[in-house]
Amino acid sequence: TAPLQEALKLRRVAAMALLLARTDALPPATPASLVATLDCEGRTALETALRLDDLESSATLLEAGAAVDAMAGGGDETLLHLVAACDSERSAVELAASRQKVELLLRYGASVNAQNGRGEFLSTSHSSGLHRPSFRSAPRRTFHTADTPDMQR
Repeated sequence: TAPLQEALKLRRVAAMALLLARTDALPPATPASLVATLDCEGRTALETALRLDDLESSATLLEAGAAVDAMAGGGDETLLHLVAACDSERSAVELAASRQKVELLLRYGASVNAQNGRGEFLSTSHSSGLHRPSFRSAPRRTFHTADTPDMQR
């Protein structure tokens, strides 16, 4: 079993932190070996936390030594590819969560030049719906007095 992933799925962040802090209770486990343990779907605890939109646990796992450039469960894409995937069906809330996850991975050193399992870079994998992360603000609309007749000058 993968104890960190089970704690994450049950939303037991305190249990996950305790497991990382008390590896002496789980010999021969170390924090590094726990964060590298794969669940039955081939996912690390970091991937599980990212899929659950759990930024706090994701940061805790990265601090504990989780591999920021690890391949996602299927081995076909990096974690950065996974969280940066664009989907026209996503809501604004989902896109904001995705942006936060991208920023977290980049802050911990994820490589924007990493290749997915097909040898594609993040910026060239448009065929799979992935796009280079961009954090520019939406263009601001300029209002002119002609646009707003009821406003006082």
